[in-house]
Amino acid sequence: MPKLKDRTQKIPKTTSLDQLPLEAKDIFVRASTMLRCSPEDLWTKSRKREVVDARHISMMLIWEFYGSYGSAKGLTLKTVASFYNRHHASVLHAIEKTQNLLKTEPNYSEKYYRVKASIKSRPNIGKIIGLMELLTIENAIEAEEYIIDLINQQTIKANEQQQKTT
Repeated sequence: MPKLKDRTQKIPKTTSLDQLPLEAKDIFVRASTMLRCSPEDLWTKSRKREVVDARHISMMLIWEFYGSYGSAKGLTLKTVASFYNRHHASVLHAIEKTQNLLKTEPNYSEKYYRVKASIKSRPNIGKIIGLMELLTIENAIEAEEYIIDLINQQTIKANEQQQKTT
């Protein structure tokens, strides 16, 4: 019997936020900080409730905003999974679990919609990236650093507002 070809494509492991696309990095940081864990926790195999919630919510939001049916970017489940060093089935499970919890758990729904509102209130990253592509390489690097600083400042403000309400 002939051997079947290996159709798996090797995707490098994500080991730092700098390896993520800007859009995914923003969702990673917002979801993790708003749900009281670090962005690096999302790569762990931790089963702590706050880490699992942050991981699942961020997977769902990346898929919702940038997944195959949600955006012109058309990220696949495999690509989203690579951001977390997971298999595509883990992302599918997170999406299904999040959809079910949104219907049944008010506390979970509140967390999800709070993170989603925070992401929607940010500047349109896609337009900014488009403008960056028109710049020279040197200017684009400076512009990216400036944009990342703006995103971090917005995240800090959102966290401060959240702490005032709690």
